[in-house]
Amino acid sequence: MAGNTLIARLKGKLIAGIAIGGLVYVLVVVYSGWRDLETALRDFPWLLFPLLLLLAFANYLLRFLKWHFYLGQLKIPLARGDSLVIFLAGLIMTISPGKIGELLKSVLLKQRNGTPLTVSAPIIVAERITDFISLVLISVAGLLVFTVSDSSLTILGVVAAILAAFVLVMSNRRLCLGVIALLERWKPLARIGGKMHNLYESINRLVRLLPLTVATFLSLCAWLCECLGFWIAIRAFTPDPSLLAACFIYALGTIIGVASPGGLGLTEGSMLTMLQTAALMGPAVLTKAPAAAATLIIRLATLWFAVFVGAVVLLRFQKRFGDAASELETELARKHEPRP
Repeated sequence: MAGNTLIARLKGKLIAGIAIGGLVYVLVVVYSGWRDLETALRDFPWLLFPLLLLLAFANYLLRFLKWHFYLGQLKIPLARGDSLVIFLAGLIMTISPGKIGELLKSVLLKQRNGTPLTVSAPIIVAERITDFISLVLISVAGLLVFTVSDSSLTILGVVAAILAAFVLVMSNRRLCLGVIALLERWKPLARIGGKMHNLYESINRLVRLLPLTVATFLSLCAWLCECLGFWIAIRAFTPDPSLLAACFIYALGTIIGVASPGGLGLTEGSMLTMLQTAALMGPAVLTKAPAAAATLIIRLATLWFAVFVGAVVLLRFQKRFGDAASELETELARKHEPRP
């Protein structure tokens, strides 16, 4: 069956992500001390955990609305039910190393209605851009209240500058079409000139003011749901933590984690550090074990829950996607073939 084959093809990538996650969590246990961490986890009111899952799922649904909105902006015909299945199935690759997670939704979409990857792939880029714009906005709100390290300011400044530059450049049709025209004169790239135009036309539509504003608003609401979940997790270990501090820590930790698959290692490490920083947490500052417990709980309720949801949806609706496994293998081979 296509879906089983697809899951089989993805298995190696999933195992790699799970292995990285396992190593990260072993280090967290060593850092916090097993006995202290066990006590903290045992003291957590696990009846709250379904609420954290509900908030995480609200994040997924709001981001789905953004995905479906983008499909409409590019006039890609797809029933809402199929759109939801493709979006949720794509969550399985949240922990994937490399670019495979970015390919999967476009591959499934192509199998469902024939949309070329060069038309749909820019949606993945626009999703990432608006996610990070919203996370930067949440972080900036924290900057107005808290004293943060120079490294945090540098990270936010660099990310904000990259986002602004990307949107401004992609909005400039004359500049981008001129660059594409120059690239087409180079023989190795001449044969993909049409694909470059398709890619640019799609991304240009998505960074216009109205789509950018709507998508950023949906992203902001989505990430605030997970920030709220993080605050609830922290409240189990310390009285009256600041909601704004929780939002800042979660948003900045997610931004820092962009450099690793699923943020593994970088997100956990940054959250652990900030939860133990008095300048951010004030009197609600946490010690090692409670900070580690809160971090592990929210990652279980967000990152790993996303992978679980994606796997369940992909297995359940496998017949909808034809020979997606072969298509995915072909695209991966193209990504890794030597450039002329």
